Amino acid sequence: MSGSHDLFAIVFLLAAMLLRDAGLFVPALAATACALLSKESVIAMVPALVFWDAITGSRAPRLARDLIAYGCVIVAWAAIHPGVRALVAHGFQSGATGYVGLEHPERWARYSLRYVATLWNLPVTGFSTRWPSELTPWVAAALAVLVAGIAWGRGMRAALSSDIGSLPSARRLATLGLLLVIPPLLLPTFLVRPWVPYLVALPALGASLLLAIGLRRAPMGVAVLTLAAFLVMGASCRGVSLPGELSWTEAVLVDASQAIHRVERNLRTIRPSIPHGAQLLVSVAATGTRGINSTIIDGQAPSIWYDDPSLKSARPELRGAGFRDDLLFRVTQGLDVVEIEPDQTLYRSTAPSVSPFDIGRPISTYARGVAASGDVVRSIRILERLARQDQGDLRSYDLRLAAMAAIWKGQKGEAARLVAEADSMPRDAALDQMAKVFGEPTARPDLDSCAYQAFGISTEDAESMRFLMRLYRDMGYVPQEEHFAARLQRIAPGDSGAAEVLRAKGGRRQ
Repeated sequence: MSGSHDLFAIVFLLAAMLLRDAGLFVPALAATACALLSKESVIAMVPALVFWDAITGSRAPRLARDLIAYGCVIVAWAAIHPGVRALVAHGFQSGATGYVGLEHPERWARYSLRYVATLWNLPVTGFSTRWPSELTPWVAAALAVLVAGIAWGRGMRAALSSDIGSLPSARRLATLGLLLVIPPLLLPTFLVRPWVPYLVALPALGASLLLAIGLRRAPMGVAVLTLAAFLVMGASCRGVSLPGELSWTEAVLVDASQAIHRVERNLRTIRPSIPHGAQLLVSVAATGTRGINSTIIDGQAPSIWYDDPSLKSARPELRGAGFRDDLLFRVTQGLDVVEIEPDQTLYRSTAPSVSPFDIGRPISTYARGVAASGDVVRSIRILERLARQDQGDLRSYDLRLAAMAAIWKGQKGEAARLVAEADSMPRDAALDQMAKVFGEPTARPDLDSCAYQAFGISTEDAESMRFLMRLYRDMGYVPQEEHFAARLQRIAPGDSGAAEVLRAKGGRRQ
């Protein structure tokens, strides 16, 4: 599905170029807007369209008009795009926009070399790259189509030349090709945290133009051999694997695709049908680069799987009120699906056995969501039942979450009772438990802030604020890091760590 965005963008970009070359300015502008709405990185291709007339020499350039018109399209697109607004608000730093942000300059040289290599189908892992044997029949078929296509094209050249007319010079075409290659290669190099080979799909438009310039007067045998080698190397690139590094190679994407299909099958096994208008509250265990959580929550995949747009998927702590049904699920590390009945602590699963953690963790986060959506009594009841089954720190955690709900509701006596029933815990353990609360915030910050009292941590304890600030920095949780930096700065004015975080925040917001 990731590649579908790029394919739409390529179609609209080709249409924009064709319309631009034909002098149809407004339709070209509309096609460019469609390309931008398909894929954000198209913004790096817009300069080629702005300077199209000047580069190709096809007509007298009108740079002022072109700059204003395309600039207005970009401004309008940025104004309606929440991701772009968040990126600008954070000074192009990552944190608010997932894996996109200006960071880690030490990687830029390595990434740029990799993208250039991938653009020309040179496997970045060299001869150690695994040949994807499942593609061999398709490569053979593609080579046959390639030879037939070139032979047909050479035969049609004379007939087509009168329709094509005169082409721009090789120098002009090379300038256009480089403008279609360099900016869209630099964009992911600087702004995308993982290395993502498929992002060369857009600059491949320019690379194709450069390759065509080099081959347009070559003998047929040379052209066939060159493009055949290019095709075979491209197939080889699909076997690239970089274990231990954050990268979205084809092998990673295939694994992610297979994983989400397995989750879908397991969910359908547990729930062949889901009531119309239900809310699916899904807790996902760590599944690496498979993107299970983002596919289910951000992509709202269950509404597609069940062909019902009324279904809403959310994390348990962000439970909303007013839905017809609440359905609580856990996706385990093994990609099994567990359906949980939180009030009775019952469950059923596609796995033969389920870890208590995979039952207790979703219930506790769900109970926090229940409290945040207004039903404090039910939240406390769920957490007390869970505490009767847990031991040690987990039991204490359950009861202190219940105490948070009571404190928030102003039930001081109930809160004191719940804290008294909880096992005492050392400060370090209390901070670790608090970190879970702020790391998975509900929709009610005032409820989450009751964690200080429930876990016995003073809001004036500078060392605790410093610990949490550093913890969230290491985890890459920027909003939480900024929150505790601001608290620390208020408690201990001049603290160097807090000042550094807040200076970076100020730079991001400018």
